[in-house]
Amino acid sequence: MSDKFFSHPVMKSINNYLAFALIGLSAIFFILFSVFSDGNWGGADSYVHYRIARYAVNYPHLFLDLWGKPVFNILSSPFAQFGFLGIKIFNVVVALLSSYLVYDIARMHNWHGRYVAILMLLFAPIYFIIIPSALTEPLFGLVLVGAVWLFFKDRFVLSAIVISLIPFARNEGFVLIPLFLVAYLMKRSYIAIPFLLTGFLFFSLVGWPVYDNFFWIFPQSQGGGDLGIYGRGPLFHYVHSIDKILGYPILIFWLIGFLFSFFSVLKRFKKITNEHYFFLLVVGGFLTYFAAHSVVRWLWEGRSLGLIRVIAGVVPLAALVGARGLHELLNFFWKKKLLSNVFITVSAILIVVHPFNKYPVPIPTSWEEQLIKISCNWLKEENLDDHLIYFYDPLIPHYLDKNPYDRQQVHELIDDRVNPENGIPTDAIIIWDAHFGPNEGQLPLDRLLHNEHFELLKKFVPEHPFKTLNAYDYEIYIFRRK
Repeated sequence: MSDKFFSHPVMKSINNYLAFALIGLSAIFFILFSVFSDGNWGGADSYVHYRIARYAVNYPHLFLDLWGKPVFNILSSPFAQFGFLGIKIFNVVVALLSSYLVYDIARMHNWHGRYVAILMLLFAPIYFIIIPSALTEPLFGLVLVGAVWLFFKDRFVLSAIVISLIPFARNEGFVLIPLFLVAYLMKRSYIAIPFLLTGFLFFSLVGWPVYDNFFWIFPQSQGGGDLGIYGRGPLFHYVHSIDKILGYPILIFWLIGFLFSFFSVLKRFKKITNEHYFFLLVVGGFLTYFAAHSVVRWLWEGRSLGLIRVIAGVVPLAALVGARGLHELLNFFWKKKLLSNVFITVSAILIVVHPFNKYPVPIPTSWEEQLIKISCNWLKEENLDDHLIYFYDPLIPHYLDKNPYDRQQVHELIDDRVNPENGIPTDAIIIWDAHFGPNEGQLPLDRLLHNEHFELLKKFVPEHPFKTLNAYDYEIYIFRRK
């Protein structure tokens, strides 16, 4: 995959300058994107991740929260102290670091036009739209591509330590660890293998005094959603959404990169080369993760909502495969400099423009967020925000400027779903919304609406009616406990 002209020091410098220029321009764009986006593509999950990271300094056990992901909680917490914008900037930094590692791996392989790999990552539609959020997928991708980067630099022990952390960046990351185990065996780097337990041992020891159990990770692990909420979907659910995930311009390069990688491995089947490791860790890593989510959505009812954003975690690997595809295409006319430069430029423009046709920029607040904000403003106007407030939507304490972990201020979910009046003090305010109330909260509206212990204070209906999760008409009801 080498090229004498391409390996010339001057050409290497040009590639490096272009790469850093693209990263710098992307940094400016994504910071502005974060600042001017009132909403985010992560919905309520994004605000829950933010609140865990924000309040972990006050409640240290939150650093180990497995729903929030310990690696994310720990690293993002300093940024979260500057508010929701702060944690969005954290994800910008994570994305830019990932883009550099993707570029550097492409540089190690001496690929033509390798700086385009930066754009293939940052402007893959689903990755692009979740950067200004508090979601965990970008950090998961950084851990993954960091482990791959260290592997290709022959830092096998460090690579094993980094990849051992991946289940604590996102739970499903454990499916990728066997690929690294095989790679270390192929490299005969047996010393690296025990270090695959580093993450588990570290967090087990740290959490032992907190949960009084060395194996606290297993009982504290949370599964998927309720069977009646998440359901199941078709096997090719994510394939059907591939344009919103990678985008067709990147997908074309990905397919070419996959084919060349596959046939290169077949061609050198008897002699292990870097092609084998690239196919195992990069191509195999993407396909393993993609297939695992597809099968879980198809077969395992209640474990997956089918959100396409989960695939963003392996987009750094997809960008590498795409960069390989671009390199192979450029091989056909690399000596024709004008033609190759035009091809790179047109490809880069198509990649950058594509996500703007798929998602709104900047990101507006969703209809649900808008109605939540209106209802919270009404509570403030009526001086009801100083009452004890029971809520379902995680946005409510955010808009009311309340500490979500202070039970003197707010209380998440009603404890007794059958007799909701039990345990709720007089004059407490209950905010029921049609998204979280009947789904995650498992509290039908009728148990409040037709309950003599509650007084309906206000009902909020969107100006333009719409359906929320499981086809409920979205509405907000505010009650007072008599």
